[in-house]
Amino acid sequence: MRYLSKLGIIVLFAAMLFSSCEKENLDQLTVNNPNYSPDTVDVNPFLKQINTSSGDTAYISWVGIPYPFERAQMSGNILPINEEEDLIAASQNPDSIVDFVYPLQVVVNNNSQVINNIEELVNCSSSKF
Repeated sequence: MRYLSKLGIIVLFAAMLFSSCEKENLDQLTVNNPNYSPDTVDVNPFLKQINTSSGDTAYISWVGIPYPFERAQMSGNILPINEEEDLIAASQNPDSIVDFVYPLQVVVNNNSQVINNIEELVNCSSSKF
């Protein structure tokens, strides 16, 4: 009898759980796209370290980035950098530069290599060949 009353309580509780919620028709659900801007944007920290001391190559530490190359802006636009003047103008652009456009051709210790993402750029600039 005791077992039957415990089982009855569990069955009653389960029946209330399943019947208390209104079931939604998932086919009729529509999801509105959010209209917002991201609060944070990841910016490549190497962008502040770029040095324009050479006429045909920009440098980050001992990593050379020969012109031309491209940089990505926060708005998603791509900004071509063909010479030192373009690099200086890009740093003064109101649409912030957030990263390089990969793949990126670099030169380290006179060895040319292709960088495909920021992790490879970090590894390339933190260890000399």
